[in-house]
Amino acid sequence: MLHELGILFNMDDLVEPDYQTQAWKIFMTACDPTQLAGSTLYEGVTTETLTSHEDTFCIALQTQDRHVIHYLKAVFMHNEAPGLMPKEQRFIERGVTLRYPLSIRGQIDANGQFRSWQEAFTRRDKQLCLETGWNFGGPAKTPIATEHGPVLVEEAYGDEFVTTRMRPRPGSGPG
Repeated sequence: MLHELGILFNMDDLVEPDYQTQAWKIFMTACDPTQLAGSTLYEGVTTETLTSHEDTFCIALQTQDRHVIHYLKAVFMHNEAPGLMPKEQRFIERGVTLRYPLSIRGQIDANGQFRSWQEAFTRRDKQLCLETGWNFGGPAKTPIATEHGPVLVEEAYGDEFVTTRMRPRPGSGPG
């Protein structure tokens, strides 16, 4: 089961000209990436922003480990960084990626390294990691287990995905 949590930012209160970069700096400075291991990160403006009701940017996390969601919510419940929405409006739970037109920004691998999902963001993500103390792991690679034993690896290059079949480990395939 996948769990999701969106952290909302008021774009008008973010101080840098690039509200996305400032939101990511707030997010990355507040979080320990090793606590987010195995998660996928999304970003984008909310539907309300698209319909001109408010200017809200969302960074969302998707994970299979609900403890990661509890950690993230605890971190941002007490965070007073300028640019975060007020506490009562700061979080979106469940179905965040269905509710909002968010794009995948990256993944946190098992070692707590940030991996860029789109090649176009690699340089920016590497710089963000450097500035916030996160480890950068390069482009994302998603292992996909199959019922027949081999593992498929899906790599992101821009908006395209390249899937390669890796040889099964001895004893992992059907016998």
